[in-house]
Amino acid sequence: MKTPSATICANRLARLAAAGLLLASCMPRASAGDDPLEDFVHITQLQSQNQTEELVAACREFLTRHPGTKADESVRFYLGRALATQKKYDDAIAVFGAQLDSYPQGPLATDAAMQRGEAYRNSNRLAESIPDFETAWNVYRAAGLSVNAPHAAFHLVEAYHAGKDIDKAKALAAVLGKEFPASNYTKNAARVVGAPAKAAAAAPPGVPVGNEAPEVEFVRLDNDQKQKLSDFRGKVVVLDFWASWCGPCQEPMARMQTYREAHPQWGDKVELIALSIDNTKEAATSHLTQKGWDKTTNVWAG
Repeated sequence: MKTPSATICANRLARLAAAGLLLASCMPRASAGDDPLEDFVHITQLQSQNQTEELVAACREFLTRHPGTKADESVRFYLGRALATQKKYDDAIAVFGAQLDSYPQGPLATDAAMQRGEAYRNSNRLAESIPDFETAWNVYRAAGLSVNAPHAAFHLVEAYHAGKDIDKAKALAAVLGKEFPASNYTKNAARVVGAPAKAAAAAPPGVPVGNEAPEVEFVRLDNDQKQKLSDFRGKVVVLDFWASWCGPCQEPMARMQTYREAHPQWGDKVELIALSIDNTKEAATSHLTQKGWDKTTNVWAG
């Protein structure tokens, strides 16, 4: 699931950038050719254009050349997000940590905590993500943010459940059900805690080996075209069901990305299909992009 992400909508980022520009305009020029306003404008442009490598370099240079300006918190936040996008999670965690140490009550403190929690989660350090997700959940909930609050709470449910704190996970999922019943994060949290604690009943017998596989229909995520499993008749098909909210699905999906390179002799005789059962196509696409999982035929159940 990872997540990059606290969910910060585009218009909110635009407001943050505008606020940063306002702050930057108040900063004195250090010297000719060394203008923090000009440098900050450049950073906001790189941010809006998703030029991650250039953004990381520009943010680091800004923090070195213009220490202590009023745009400092915003630049640190941009830097942390960019590093997380590059999957440099340890670096991102360090940047968000420094930001929170310097600006514990800053306007971006909660979002930085959420982002650091995501970085911990995406590097499989769920226990360490809990304090940050708790902070984000409490603040977003108090503010009535109907997207960010259940997002943070869902990750908390995941982390509690992974840490065997089942009672906490169930209690929080119940709160989500009451306060944010329409959120997909609420539904996903319910799925996490809905797994039976006792051994599951024996699964019904599947299709006998050698028999024709049942038909499965899905939508390709690269071109929105509908396809069926039977379209791949004549090939060996590896079909993996997964979801962005499913913690146990992440490792097998990551492993599938290595199969093609490890077995070049397969050629076009083998099809690796990753079938997302996410509630929305956008959730699947966003997670795949964040993880860089493009070595499989990525499809959505619809």
